[in-house]
Amino acid sequence: MTQKDLAETLHFSKQEISNWETGLKTPRISALAKIAHFFNVTVSELLDEQVDPKQIDYTARILAAHLDADITEDELHKITDFMDQFVHERA
Repeated sequence: MTQKDLAETLHFSKQEISNWETGLKTPRISALAKIAHFFNVTVSELLDEQVDPKQIDYTARILAAHLDADITEDELHKITDFMDQFVHERA
């Protein structure tokens, strides 16, 4: 699969894919989630990270405690965008 193919399939620009591949820029968490879903892997597998399942469970419980069960896709997208920005600013 070429950068162009991936970009078109996932609605990114070819330049974004190129920047990620060369290390010029890093993808946002939401982009990583989209790529991981496409390749049927987890984000951790995509990044080749070792993740502590206990930490994931703890983090998930904290986030879930602050969200209503009827959250919309648009609201969830806004939350993940905010989290992306927060992580980016911490780096």
